[in-house]
Amino acid sequence: MLCIIAGHLGHDKINQFVFTFHVPLFFLVSGYFLNDKLPVKAYAKSKAKQLMIPYVTAWGFITVGTMRVVYLWMNDIWAVIVSFINQVLSGLYGNGAEIHEIYFGEGFGVFSVGAIWFLPALFFALVIVRYFMEWKHGGACILVIALLGLMGSAAAWMPLSIQSGMVASSFVYLGMLARKYEIMEKKLPREIWLGTIALWVFCILFCGEMYLVENRFNHGLLDYAGALAGSYVVLCFSRVLAEKTRYISKGLLFFGRNSLIVMCVHAVELKVMPWDALLEGLVGHGVPAVVIYFMAKVVFCTVVTALIVKIQCFYSHHAAWRKEKKSKNNKI
Repeated sequence: MLCIIAGHLGHDKINQFVFTFHVPLFFLVSGYFLNDKLPVKAYAKSKAKQLMIPYVTAWGFITVGTMRVVYLWMNDIWAVIVSFINQVLSGLYGNGAEIHEIYFGEGFGVFSVGAIWFLPALFFALVIVRYFMEWKHGGACILVIALLGLMGSAAAWMPLSIQSGMVASSFVYLGMLARKYEIMEKKLPREIWLGTIALWVFCILFCGEMYLVENRFNHGLLDYAGALAGSYVVLCFSRVLAEKTRYISKGLLFFGRNSLIVMCVHAVELKVMPWDALLEGLVGHGVPAVVIYFMAKVVFCTVVTALIVKIQCFYSHHAAWRKEKKSKNNKI
């Protein structure tokens, strides 16, 4: 999640590193923890609630924030109305890449929804894998779907990042297989381990251009292999942090447990927070601007996420109290 935030700073060197693995790792981990006990229909319903409600909520905040920015900038009600229409269309389309934006003229268009494209894409990826995982040749079916999503992206871009989800289903499936065969619990031979690190380092230095948001693999299978290698190394490093450190792992655990909330908060601040104006006085005093922007974004996302978690806990406890009280009254 921290790498997702860093990857949106627009810094070439940072992007060359994080774009080798950060989004694929999300899909791999989601596959690792895929719930195979629920029936497909119940599973899809559960994931729609878990992923699409945050998508709609974040989309609503982005819409309101964008309308406010447009009004402050142009002081024109018609411009605000146009902005609202554009945001509604953009949310329904669910595209995360500028390359797939649609322009109608006269200020109207279907624009990128930003980082929340990931949520519907993850929904489709998870449901695809859950549906085919029990088939005899389910792995082959998922591979075909991933290839269709990749090839179809060049012809036409479908709503709600469906094609990104189709391609990402291959990562989800591999994550599921990693759990099934206990890949993370096994110690790789030294040669394979060093080769995995070497492959990732090579991709960092010479590739770093894997864009699942638009299904673009500039270096083909090398980008895909680098994503798997980088994800594996990062997961192993995370395990070491969890075992050897206390405060660092505890801080990272907050982002891991609340990654969907952080993702939505980050998507909103990307669209509506005037960071250039807010940080103008802090930039240019010896500390690189990219560090200041990154820290500001992380602090903002942490504080807002913590508040949301507190509110969720309050409502959960309140709902449990009301349920218990109602149960006691019924017994009386």
